[in-house]
Amino acid sequence: MTPREILKHYWNYDSFRPLQEEIISSVLQGTDTLALLPTGGGKSLCYQIPAMAKEGVCLVISPLIALMKDQVHLLQRLGIKASYLVSGMNRYQIELVLNNCIYNDTKLLYVSPERLKSRTFLDHLKQMNLSLIAVDEAHCISQWGFDFRPPYMEIGKIRAYHPHTPVLALTATATAVVLKDIQQSLQFKTGSRLFRKSFYRENLNYMVLFEPDKYRRLLKIIQKVGGSGIVYVRNRKMTVDIAQFLNNSGITAEPYHAGFGITERDAKQAAWTNSNNSVMVATNAFGMGIDKANVRFVIHLNLPESLEAYYQEAGRAGRDGKTAYAVLLYDEDDIDTLNKSQQQTFPELYTIRNVYKALCNTFRLPIGTGMGQSFDFDITGFSNNYGFRIMEVYSSLRLLEHEGLLALQESDDSSSLIFIPISKQEIYKIQVENRRYAAILNCIQRDYSGVYSEFVPVSEYSIARHMNTAVETIEPILQQMDKEGIISYKRRTTSPQIVFLAPRVNDKEIYLVEANYSTLKESSKRRINDIVAYVKNTQRCRSQQLSEYFDDMNSPECQVCDVCRQKRAKPVDPSVIDRKIRESLMQSPKNVKDLVDSIDGIDEKKIVERLRVALDYLDVTMNDSFVYTWTGD
Repeated sequence: MTPREILKHYWNYDSFRPLQEEIISSVLQGTDTLALLPTGGGKSLCYQIPAMAKEGVCLVISPLIALMKDQVHLLQRLGIKASYLVSGMNRYQIELVLNNCIYNDTKLLYVSPERLKSRTFLDHLKQMNLSLIAVDEAHCISQWGFDFRPPYMEIGKIRAYHPHTPVLALTATATAVVLKDIQQSLQFKTGSRLFRKSFYRENLNYMVLFEPDKYRRLLKIIQKVGGSGIVYVRNRKMTVDIAQFLNNSGITAEPYHAGFGITERDAKQAAWTNSNNSVMVATNAFGMGIDKANVRFVIHLNLPESLEAYYQEAGRAGRDGKTAYAVLLYDEDDIDTLNKSQQQTFPELYTIRNVYKALCNTFRLPIGTGMGQSFDFDITGFSNNYGFRIMEVYSSLRLLEHEGLLALQESDDSSSLIFIPISKQEIYKIQVENRRYAAILNCIQRDYSGVYSEFVPVSEYSIARHMNTAVETIEPILQQMDKEGIISYKRRTTSPQIVFLAPRVNDKEIYLVEANYSTLKESSKRRINDIVAYVKNTQRCRSQQLSEYFDDMNSPECQVCDVCRQKRAKPVDPSVIDRKIRESLMQSPKNVKDLVDSIDGIDEKKIVERLRVALDYLDVTMNDSFVYTWTGD
């Protein structure tokens, strides 16, 4: 099938989005390709369609485990054979997935960059018929990118195993320096191509507002714009507080953060996606993989950590091409908080090493062991036991993750998995000899097809119900069968996990952290300075500021952002403002907030300025509660 036929057959789309067809054509010609597509530009189809059009397996390298799983499940529902490898999978799961890539017809395999260090993976990779290497979030490969990850620098090395396989690198946000780094690190060949979609979004109205009273302004914006939207906040507590405030104000809202289980997060996202007027109040844990076109507004109540992150999050508004709003509310405290947060994100090197040593001691890992092992992790209990602050533990873990030593994974409350690695004849023999196992094996074979060829999701509760017993009785038996090699059983967990991606090293030998630490810290500080400069610049079109940050120098003035509107605003006669103040206060006394809300079409600052004048020269008084009253005729 042609790319357009594949698009119609599997995704039921009649046409491509801008640049998708050109990128796909470049890949199918065997050309190394770098695609810079803004959020919502349809990056995933740029490698999924070539994967279906070519013989062999498309290797997709991505740092986002949750997004990997979502994409694989979506592809499977479409009838496309796709798999993933993530930390925490056992040996049977890994080998089964890899063997299916070699001997069966798996079309897409998703892995994290850390997987490229695994000898087992590399040995199997050499045997695969690899059609394409797709590198998602490719900006992570550059030390100047906003999410630099050293394991990404290993990707270029695997090209030696498949020298004729093209590479497709994709990112939504990258400067010219980062783009050059990507091409060099991935060893792009002569004749490679770069596709860059303009960062200009003509339907997106960027607004930056200095606002001490964010709750009031937030409510006013949502009531005026209407429809469905996202409110981004700094921490988990704020998601709950803001959602409750909005619900109490008559607006349907849900909190969302990584502390909710996966099932609950999925339910919240599904309800929001299917609604036309609900609001998701979220941390930055919400966003990847969103497929909702009619988002009318994205509001940030706190300063994001970088312009890259802001552009990605704001870009989730208005994907249907209709007018949408990206509003950033800030005050001076936000700038101080962002600077303090940056300092906490980079604990001292001795702290990072001590956290690593304490982790290894907690899980009793001798030096040289632990690779691939995962453990339930209670960050609060761990911090208390060793006298660490939670924030310095979390930041240390993220820096250790950058170095490929370990990974912190949020809770995964998806189903347990079972695979039977032995033959049906061997299972029959076990059933005859062991009545204790026979009933469970009968149930598994009857209810879960495919269990001999791949890991399948199972429910311990369903098995227990069919056997008329308690789930507490079933789980220990499954675990014992796993130990005896009869089944491979991966029990669902609701706890965050620490996964060791490399054997334990002496904490004093963590040289990579020291080597990268200064660069990471410098880049982080520069990005904070850039976001502060953006909100402070009231002379330059917001859309142009963002485009030029990403070296897109040809964007026009948008005419609709707060800066452009201020430039185009006609001077308002002070007497007109005075008249509106008088008319409003004659109806009823008001505080400043209510007075401003009652007057449409005039900038708040101008109203406040004239209100001060009114106290001196007009018949307006103010009481001790700061309520203004009209005292004239």
